[in-house]
Amino acid sequence: MNNSGKDPFPLLLNKNKLPKKPIFTYCPGLLTKEEVYYTPKDLILGNYVYVYGRPCHIVDCDEFTRKWYKENLGVDMNPIKVKRNPPQRVIHPIPSHNGFGSEEDSLLSVFYLNPAGKVHEYYTDKFKRDKHILRFSAKLISPVPSDEERKFIVSYYVKDESIQIYEIADRNSGRLSCKFLERKKMKNPYTNRYYSEKDLMVGKTIYLNKYTFRLLECDEYTKKYMRDNAEIFRDSDCSEVIARIRTAGNVFDNMDNYLVAILKGLDPENKGFISSDEICEGFKKFNLYLTTQELISLTDYLKKDENGNYSMEDLYNLIVCYK
Repeated sequence: MNNSGKDPFPLLLNKNKLPKKPIFTYCPGLLTKEEVYYTPKDLILGNYVYVYGRPCHIVDCDEFTRKWYKENLGVDMNPIKVKRNPPQRVIHPIPSHNGFGSEEDSLLSVFYLNPAGKVHEYYTDKFKRDKHILRFSAKLISPVPSDEERKFIVSYYVKDESIQIYEIADRNSGRLSCKFLERKKMKNPYTNRYYSEKDLMVGKTIYLNKYTFRLLECDEYTKKYMRDNAEIFRDSDCSEVIARIRTAGNVFDNMDNYLVAILKGLDPENKGFISSDEICEGFKKFNLYLTTQELISLTDYLKKDENGNYSMEDLYNLIVCYK
């Protein structure tokens, strides 16, 4: 059979008399017993024939043999129904990546005897995704106190889903501004899946080569890319954020009472301008917990004063008028 793992040998036994119980001796000329051989009466369907210790079950025969047995021995040779075991599927475990090169290139040596060239992934929207780089400022989460001051730039290349990290060192810090992580695809050690663009948003934590980074901010280009691809980055869609805020007001009698409660809850001192932390903490009073990326998407539409606080009037108008 094909792919059975056995060589297609033409013969199991050459044409010869087959003894029922072969006698093996080092001196064939000194045989004292006469061997008994198989005869046609022994080759009835259903019987077993032992070929030098190998049991062979006779289950069927051709039409000529069936006719011969009927005419000469009066035996009806009816085929034997044999229950066949389902084919066993052999699963070969894939060895773990040894760290040299990319995992895709290493898998070529596992699946192919003669590996071809490097694997390239092509997308249907290849030209749409080409040359898009998402950049985030990041902080290293480490128990070492000196790591608290280290600054990093995490770059995500949308085309091939690769990640590169660059460290920015301050003057007289004892460190050099250099490449911290070479550009390559990285897996999340907890999900064992490659990081995709939707996994990188402000406020999220990523795990790269046993290092933990928290994404703090993103540049304007990244913000625009997220807004243009709102179906992927739901937290960057301001309409989704406003819809969540409006939905939280269903517990009130009407929207006007809800808006008044928002003004009092977020700005109890009636300052007119509040910080992003006050906005986030104020909405928690209404059981509305905004992610960092949602907060950024909301505050991008608000006017800021010289202290970096946001206008409550703009927030009110945004909730009421945004479509």
